Amino acid sequence: MSIQISYYRNIHSSHMVLMPALEGEQWEKEMLWRNTPKGLILPECNSKNGQLQLWYDITGKQAVDMLAELSDIGHDIFMKICESVVTMSEILDGLLISPDILLLRPECIFFDNQTGNISFCCYFGNEKDIGKSFHELLEYLLAKLDHKSADGVQMAYELFEYTRMEGYCIAEIKRILRKSEYLEDVPEKIPDTMWQEEEQEQEEGTLPLENKKTGFRYLWSGKKRNMVEKMRDLLRGVKKQEKKLEPFVFEPEPEIAVHQQNPTVLLSNLPKKEYGILKYEGNGACSELSIDHTPYIIGSEPDCDGVIPSGTVSRHHARITRKGEVYFIEDLNSSNGTMVGGELLNCRVKMSLQTQETVMFADEKFRFI
Repeated sequence: MSIQISYYRNIHSSHMVLMPALEGEQWEKEMLWRNTPKGLILPECNSKNGQLQLWYDITGKQAVDMLAELSDIGHDIFMKICESVVTMSEILDGLLISPDILLLRPECIFFDNQTGNISFCCYFGNEKDIGKSFHELLEYLLAKLDHKSADGVQMAYELFEYTRMEGYCIAEIKRILRKSEYLEDVPEKIPDTMWQEEEQEQEEGTLPLENKKTGFRYLWSGKKRNMVEKMRDLLRGVKKQEKKLEPFVFEPEPEIAVHQQNPTVLLSNLPKKEYGILKYEGNGACSELSIDHTPYIIGSEPDCDGVIPSGTVSRHHARITRKGEVYFIEDLNSSNGTMVGGELLNCRVKMSLQTQETVMFADEKFRFI
């Protein structure tokens, strides 16, 4: 069953809309709405043109797939997502509700810009069980993961491999995550006490330990460390091609007149560098933004292509792309919105920029020229 996703925004809030709207048992809904688990976005059921829709309030949140488009996902974000999945699964299990209701799709998992917390969408019509959904999520995150942290990649790949097994358990996932936390403090050497703790867990009923000589930690050592890079290329569908060296043949250059080697060129005939400009027309300390490449990210963070130093502008507020000679702008689910020509943009909906059109990032005014 295909899920249709759209977005709607007004001056106060931003929503993600899902169809079809499938509802759970009455007791499940009452249990969730009465307890309102933190980190679970409960939908409102609305009707439009005779069709039921589920509306999720995503104000001030950015989807995981959007974060991955802006930059590689760091190890801290990866850990937070995995830990949040485990925590939310345990909370739902305590409420006697199946964790299968978690929609573990990158575009339906949200990172709160203010608190840094992870939120999941509750969807009773989810056809995938939590085990398969979590494995597919890990496969996506592995391809987007920042590979600067060797230990972080090691843990991520170990977790991915474990979730390929049928009937895997939450207890083992928590063990792998705890082991990663220990590796952050002591990355070079793992003391025997660590293995002793794991053997004690084994006696208490968790899954058997992996073989130390043939397990992932052994494969990670020495020259086999590059297996993760191969895995990343495999997930991204990248095939490395060997460079073929062409034989170098020296051929004397023909004699050319000096005026032919350095011909006179009129400067007016040189191609001009084309780029768009957002001219600042506000009262603050912002400056003009020159869009000399795309995609062009605008926000208050220093890593943005166009920085607007304003407290009302989100860290990653909007994005500008270009197709042919036409520039397009889309809001990245900013807290205070983006307006083009007086029209408030819905999240992820691209609008073309016309010459002399006004663009408002929150309360900061620019003009596209």
